[in-house]
Amino acid sequence: DISGNDVNQDIFKDYKLALVNVWGTYSGPCLEEMPYLGELQNEYEPKGVNIAGIGADVQDEEMEVIDDQIKLAKEIEGTTGADYTHMIVSFDMLQLMNEFDAIPASFFVDSGGNIVSEYYIGSRSKKDWVDIIEKNLEQQQ
Repeated sequence: DISGNDVNQDIFKDYKLALVNVWGTYSGPCLEEMPYLGELQNEYEPKGVNIAGIGADVQDEEMEVIDDQIKLAKEIEGTTGADYTHMIVSFDMLQLMNEFDAIPASFFVDSGGNIVSEYYIGSRSKKDWVDIIEKNLEQQQ
């Protein structure tokens, strides 16, 4: 993750559902929705929903971490209140990342890390995310 911790799909195992949000430090729409996602993490974690981010622009073409971008991503995490896990892209995530031609891009995964929803491209309001989370939770019952 952006703090240097090893992360794998086990971050999903204790949750019914996880919302994964691909974002970039340069993207106004990404930064605009991050406070909502931070609030939703706090509100929905007791209901079995986790939120995780993937920083799309914190590595170079060789997948080496860019220190200044990691620093910026950590600052954004702090200032937006999006205090959930923010992963960096691993080699096994490259195919998934190539699915998106715009960010923010979000999707839901189950407790095994399997994608269980459509891709949601573009930012959403908090109310829109509540509706989307509730719909996906119902489908997991």
